[in-house]
Amino acid sequence: METKIQKINEIFQSGRHKQAITDIQTLIEESSTDNEIFKAYNCLGQYLNLMGQHNEAVEAWINALKLLEDNTGGVEKFNEGQLVEWINITIVLARTMYRQGREGSGVSHKFNSVCYTASKMNENEEEEWKKERFQAAVKYYKQIIDKIPQGASETKIKIRTELAQALFTSGNFDEAVQIYEEAFNNDGDPTWLYKAADCSWQQEKKEQAYTRLQQLITTDPTFADAYQLCATYFTEKNDITQADEYTRRYKFYSWVPKFCRHIEYNEDNILLLETIQSDKALECIETTLTEDTSKRSTEFLASICYHHYHGAVENKAFQVLEQRGIASEGDEREFIGSLLMHLIKKHQSICTIKGAASALAGMKYDELFDILANLLPQDLNICFPMHIPNALGKLGDRRAIPLLIKMIEEPTDTQNDNSDSSDDFLLSGGTSRLIVECCLALSSFIDDEKVKEVLLNGINKEEIREACFAVLAVCTEEKKYFDELEKILTDGNILDYMVIEYLQNNVNKSQQIENLLKLNEALLILNKRSDMLRDMSSNTTNDVDNSTSIIADASSSMLIPTRVVFYIFLLLDIPSVICSLLLLYYFIRLPEVHHHNESNQIIIYLLIGSFLVTSLDIPLMLPYLHNYSYIPSMAHPNIFCIFWIMYDYGMYSINLWLMTLACLERYLRIFFKQLITHNAKRHFFLYYVSAITIVLFVFFWYLYLIALYPCEQSQFDFTQILCGFPCYKTVGSVTIQNTDWAIADLLPLFLSILFIFILFSHVFYQRHRVSKHLTQQNIWKRTRKMFLQLLPITIIFLIFNMPLIIVGLLAISNPWYNTTPYFYVNSLSYCLSLCMPFAVLSRQSVIQKRLATLLRLRRLNRTRPTNISVMPLRLGNTLTVRRSMIATGMLDGL
Repeated sequence: METKIQKINEIFQSGRHKQAITDIQTLIEESSTDNEIFKAYNCLGQYLNLMGQHNEAVEAWINALKLLEDNTGGVEKFNEGQLVEWINITIVLARTMYRQGREGSGVSHKFNSVCYTASKMNENEEEEWKKERFQAAVKYYKQIIDKIPQGASETKIKIRTELAQALFTSGNFDEAVQIYEEAFNNDGDPTWLYKAADCSWQQEKKEQAYTRLQQLITTDPTFADAYQLCATYFTEKNDITQADEYTRRYKFYSWVPKFCRHIEYNEDNILLLETIQSDKALECIETTLTEDTSKRSTEFLASICYHHYHGAVENKAFQVLEQRGIASEGDEREFIGSLLMHLIKKHQSICTIKGAASALAGMKYDELFDILANLLPQDLNICFPMHIPNALGKLGDRRAIPLLIKMIEEPTDTQNDNSDSSDDFLLSGGTSRLIVECCLALSSFIDDEKVKEVLLNGINKEEIREACFAVLAVCTEEKKYFDELEKILTDGNILDYMVIEYLQNNVNKSQQIENLLKLNEALLILNKRSDMLRDMSSNTTNDVDNSTSIIADASSSMLIPTRVVFYIFLLLDIPSVICSLLLLYYFIRLPEVHHHNESNQIIIYLLIGSFLVTSLDIPLMLPYLHNYSYIPSMAHPNIFCIFWIMYDYGMYSINLWLMTLACLERYLRIFFKQLITHNAKRHFFLYYVSAITIVLFVFFWYLYLIALYPCEQSQFDFTQILCGFPCYKTVGSVTIQNTDWAIADLLPLFLSILFIFILFSHVFYQRHRVSKHLTQQNIWKRTRKMFLQLLPITIIFLIFNMPLIIVGLLAISNPWYNTTPYFYVNSLSYCLSLCMPFAVLSRQSVIQKRLATLLRLRRLNRTRPTNISVMPLRLGNTLTVRRSMIATGMLDGL
């Protein structure tokens, strides 16, 4: 039996989860003894729980407990081994049921992922189900406490606190308070006192809660949540002064991490914190905190790193900590090292681990090695790498050599063909990145013979040959390795982004300047083709900028599509501009379609918007799509880049909002015409104020984000379309990036879809009514004409814009969509402006007739005069000449 379960465990661990569950269910049916069935049920419960099937797992564990109790005659008759098994199953059963009660029936935990599905219950049924789960969890927790052996005091305390939490959640506050106070008396942890105060607060025993909070603040003055509850207490008593003071203390202590003990609550520190939380944070680090070398300023720097301030602020804080640690000795060095170690252990982000590990490695902090050795196999996420190999190389501890070599020669197996995990994409790319990074890290130990042997052998392995060549070239300065790298570039292959970064970091080494400059020149040629794709496809947050590794893998496959996009844009742009000019000319000159005609007014707005894109924005892109950069030769390239980014971003957003306005206007004009035609103010607002508001809002929005937003704009990359990204998309806050996307892209698109749906539904409903009432035929003809005028514009709008939004949403969970798919759909979105004139022309019958007449008369002018010059003058010919003259006159007047 044990052997069978062990084999099934191996099947499950290999990723064949469904097969393992089927095998264990078969084993339950075939087992002959209750003990065997008990073990199989326990195993089945564990599998199902890991797979996110929590209800089925609970059922399996309950069956296992029932079998165990029935087999022995009750819990009282368990031997020691059976009691341990019973306790372990009951604990996981209680925890699972408590989590279900807290999160609801639609939430499941599959391995390391949280999955959400729609609940099949209504709201009342869901609440009742949660209540039953809480009650069941409490029942099982109480059973465990009575049976835990006397020697397992820590386990008993942990289970009692979990029971108290379950009691609190289920509303049994008195029992929860009793357990929390007992726990506080045992270990003095102020957290239990706060939980007891919270229970009293929930029972509306506010005075009792306040008394406990004061006791807590006396015990631990830095306990932030206590101040927040006190502020609420005084707010309800209308004591605004006390409430404000407690609120200030809460904001202060909630920002200061628990491991920082030298930051006291006083006016100087409050003002310093306000500066750090403002847009002057970087300036504050570079001046105030850098000049002040006290423990207080060091803890402020550590707090900045702890709260994960994106971009330059966080990087500068880590840089100052590293420099301060390198320059210090004795207790001061140990103090800085302990802060950085706390950042690794209590990290809020992967970037915190990366920055702290790099700083400690620069300090040559001995205790770091064991942590890095443990983290190395886990550094597999392609989007959020910790760069552990880099830290090991920087640390310089020779114990890292066998670890790095083992990772290169025996890479972690992160993929399985039969695995059900949804993280395979991230892990597979992460393994390749980790191996390359390990090769580059070996450059710190190049004097070791084993390292040289591994690098020389790696030259013959496709996955790491570039990294091995780069390390050997930089460290040995032998020309043959530089020649090999140069050959890779001149053959049109793209180097791994980490290899490029490694070479650029070493480009100024004096011993190899000549060869490295030659290599650098080749890299610049390469970047004209690949950098645009890498920056267009990278994520806008600082955490995701490491996803360039995905892009480097995809870039080579996108060179051909880039040329295809160039020729498509070139072939469509010229006819589109000509068509736009003709349409605008006729809208101005022809009375039938005059721009004052309300039915065409919004259409003209859309036409102007598309013309501004096709006449300026796309022509600016075409040279870059053909691998030619012209901006570096300009007198003021930075100003031009700001203008180009504002123009491109602004026109895209304006066109989306104008489409929303067009859909709304057409709906109102068809079905509620009297609202806008019989009221001059409404008419003016709809056709003029709304359009002007859209243009002004978008202009000032991007003027702020691109030209005025308080972030450090690094040098623009003049080799890329739009000069790369503005700084708010790379180092700005995630909130401002998401707000920009929502306002500029998502909101107008969703509103347009909503108005289109309402318009279509109402039109089809009216068509159904007209079929029954012949008297409404004239109304239907008018509706049909105005509806069909917008129909082709609506179709191309959805075709060319929906893919970009869909890919953007998919990229939130899977960064692969930020590579090749993004390139395609981003290029596709420009086709809306290219096709807009033709969509407008397709429903302008008057202009179509004029253009047809124009083309026909040109043919007449080319053929008829020849007949006149050679034939005798007769009446028929005279009439022909007159017709030609009249036609020519009309042509000249067009």
